[in-house]
Amino acid sequence: MRTLCLFAMVSWLAGCGGGGGTGGGPDMAGGDMAGGTATPPSLISGDFVAFAGVTDSGWAILTDADKTAWAIKVSDGTRHKLAEHTSWATVLYDSALVEHDVGADGFGGLTAWFHDGPASELTAAAPDNAAGFSPPALDAAGHVAYWTRNSPTTALNDLVLDSLVQPSPHTVLIGIELSPTSGACWPFLRYFAGRLLGTYCTAAPTRTLTSWDAATGLAVDLSTSSQLGFATKANLGVLITSTTGDLTLVAADGSGSPRALGSDIAGAHIVDDGSALLTLTKTGGGLQRLPLAAGAAPIPLGGPAAHLGAVSLDGKWLQYTTMKDPTTFATDLYLTSATSAQTPTTLVAAATSFTLGWAFTDDSAFALYIDAYDANSFTGTLHALPTAGGAARTLGTAVYEDVAAGGSRVVFVDHYAGTYPDGRADVEFVDLAKSDAPTKLATQALSSFWTTLDGKTLYYVQPSEGLHIVALP
Repeated sequence: MRTLCLFAMVSWLAGCGGGGGTGGGPDMAGGDMAGGTATPPSLISGDFVAFAGVTDSGWAILTDADKTAWAIKVSDGTRHKLAEHTSWATVLYDSALVEHDVGADGFGGLTAWFHDGPASELTAAAPDNAAGFSPPALDAAGHVAYWTRNSPTTALNDLVLDSLVQPSPHTVLIGIELSPTSGACWPFLRYFAGRLLGTYCTAAPTRTLTSWDAATGLAVDLSTSSQLGFATKANLGVLITSTTGDLTLVAADGSGSPRALGSDIAGAHIVDDGSALLTLTKTGGGLQRLPLAAGAAPIPLGGPAAHLGAVSLDGKWLQYTTMKDPTTFATDLYLTSATSAQTPTTLVAAATSFTLGWAFTDDSAFALYIDAYDANSFTGTLHALPTAGGAARTLGTAVYEDVAAGGSRVVFVDHYAGTYPDGRADVEFVDLAKSDAPTKLATQALSSFWTTLDGKTLYYVQPSEGLHIVALP
């Protein structure tokens, strides 16, 4: 479930390598089919080398050793071929995207899968590096936003909005650069409330935040001086922090009057229940809780901090950093109360921490964190600390990813070996509400795995065996 390039914000990809050859598009006639069985299988056999995830309708997106991508129904094993010469794949909601046949110029075809199919080809010239710099966006209704090359003589890209239900493409941005040198201007895209929201630069370094109607592509600018990214919450709207530090809440379609919430703000999070914001000031790095109820006063939380980290689902705990290693991008890490000023707990004192997955269990009872981060293997040592107090537990070493799986339950992969994209790792499960040590579920499986939202089912790939489907304890 982790992004393979460590940049994607809303999706989990299955590769960043190049492709080659021709004729790798989807089988539009319906693909190669395999008969179903009455009982859902616990193993779907195949020599799979990449696993992007499972769609809401139960289709696993897998790539085999021949670099052919497949949509496979997990309930009966039915298979549809999506593309040959696959470079990467991503799954979100009920959709999947597969990039294939990437040429020496870094552009290739982009195939889409929605619900029960069939597959469709969106463009023959999608930038392969979009997986790392600005991933395509998807929503639950089948809308998609993707990049396609501006012209055969340029590396610039256009942004296209379309529907996987009834195709109706609209080009909404023209001539956008996606490259390592354009980092401050990498577009950040996300669907929200039936619209595509995106920050991008038309003239670096000034970022615009635009809201496009998902169906028509009609646009309204929400900010002309936005920081990179934004936050959203149903029934609240879009939280915008300007480059000058003004904090504003606006409707996704730009209607109504913006609600000014503060100034001198460097960053802000919305707590899960939407009752408050957690903010970081530009001056002094102060942390505060800003209740959204009318007339409520801000609550100082301490500091100084350099960056806001994750917030627990109950809105009571916050992780933050004070420094970052400019070479590895690793940080130190602290845990503090998100409701009142308290002495913070030092999780990692040196700049050796890095986010490799979930930062809290779903019940907010434990903070999850990494130290001893290795920037070459993208791994570290995983720990869990009770938020109510107590000693931390070390869960695993050479951990590549961790995912909360309901309550205090966590799935993670450790003992990572090899190099991307061919790395392997052990799959582990632990219920931190109990004193039991982690249970090893698989040895040296693919490092990418998938858990259902209810935390009851785990999918992982064992090389040369196939996709395993197991019930979690």
